[in-house]
Amino acid sequence: MLSNVELNLHDSNGGAGSGTGTGIFGKVGVSPVESASPIVITGNMDAEMIREKLGNSPLADACIDSVENGASTIYALPVKETTHGKISKADHQGTGKGTIEASGNPTNDFTLIVQIETSGLTNAATCVISENGGQSWGDEQTIPLSGTITVPNTGVTLTFTASEGNVFNAGDTYTFEATAPAANNGDILDAVKKFRSYMVTVELIHVVGTSTAALWGSLESLGAAMETQAGKPIFFVCEQRGPSEAENAATYAEAIAPDAKSVKGRHVAVVSQWARYIRMDGREQDINMAGVITGSLAAIKESTSAAYTGTDGISYAEGKVVKLLPEGIEDYIEQLDAARYVFLRKYEGLEGYYVAATNMTAPASSDYANIEDVRVMYRLAREVYKRALLHQNEDFDQTDAETYYAQVQEDLNVPIDDARDTDRIISDGRATVLADMVNSGKDKKLPVRIQCVPRGYTRELKLDMYVVNAIA
Repeated sequence: MLSNVELNLHDSNGGAGSGTGTGIFGKVGVSPVESASPIVITGNMDAEMIREKLGNSPLADACIDSVENGASTIYALPVKETTHGKISKADHQGTGKGTIEASGNPTNDFTLIVQIETSGLTNAATCVISENGGQSWGDEQTIPLSGTITVPNTGVTLTFTASEGNVFNAGDTYTFEATAPAANNGDILDAVKKFRSYMVTVELIHVVGTSTAALWGSLESLGAAMETQAGKPIFFVCEQRGPSEAENAATYAEAIAPDAKSVKGRHVAVVSQWARYIRMDGREQDINMAGVITGSLAAIKESTSAAYTGTDGISYAEGKVVKLLPEGIEDYIEQLDAARYVFLRKYEGLEGYYVAATNMTAPASSDYANIEDVRVMYRLAREVYKRALLHQNEDFDQTDAETYYAQVQEDLNVPIDDARDTDRIISDGRATVLADMVNSGKDKKLPVRIQCVPRGYTRELKLDMYVVNAIA
């Protein structure tokens, strides 16, 4: 074989990743790929590379969205489908009498288009196929005599039928809408539990695909258990369903309001925002924005709010977000905020779309009401916990216990000092060994109080304007 260097130049829709963030997150979602442990997705992967790892799947799409928006390391755990995807009947545009039927179990949400290039019967007519709604097309191919074409990596088989007088006509199109498969709550929870024993630290786990309050409640309980039993403070980002065809913005906002409010926990955040979005590889689709938002979270430090509107804040260009769904939902942001959802909005005078609220499902009065609050406190908890592990079963001189307690205290304060002085994600903090409360028996416990003063946030500004004769 001759030596060679392969060169590929990609345009702006080529799907190159840009993930540079430091946040390390997990994702669980439906994929045809089987893996007992998470698959590592990195920020330098393009869309094609990610689909090679995770298949043409909802899990792959969520990783694509996150990488595009800043994620540099994602631990993605595939889950088997329990509810098959569906494929619609053909929407035929044109004058030809030939028919095409689609069958199989689609692996993802997509729009499949068959365009007839050369008229005729099977074994004579030719066609091209698009798996992304016409954004790109495969090579021209002859419709086989059997009339059957299996579309690679989609789970869909097309059956072409024609006869004399009922032929395919050049220029005709046949469009099929595919919906993604889903997994049941039990399988999702089993996948999440694997992170409990997996020896990697992730801040959050994005549960890919729409889910219900029943699952959110189970995840809240699981998050609490992982925190106390495994020393892994973690929270979950979930996706609310999108609006049905019968729902306008008002009825949709009213319908979903009770769901997030029913959870009342600091381990779950739910993204209600759907949008028509142009993905990294050029596909224009209606998606839940959770994958996009979690990518943005990975790109900012823990204390920075995803809703910050300053020059260093996060915004999504109007060329990427075509529109928010359902149309008119911005008129109901107060209701969504009261229901404790994460959603987007536009601001008069600012370009693009912004995260309007970073709500956890915890009450607004909670110390953990916002994602940034949880990220900061959970980081401190993880880092202090790791330091504390190094002192388990440590021997010390009982005649000089105070010196030992002071050493432990100094060590536990290292990550707190780093958070305050280096990373500036807290205003102040302190770990204090409560020596007076030490159990002097054989089962000696060393009690430690950890205190944290969070960063302040300007949630609202009040502007009062006056006309005066002179400025004092």
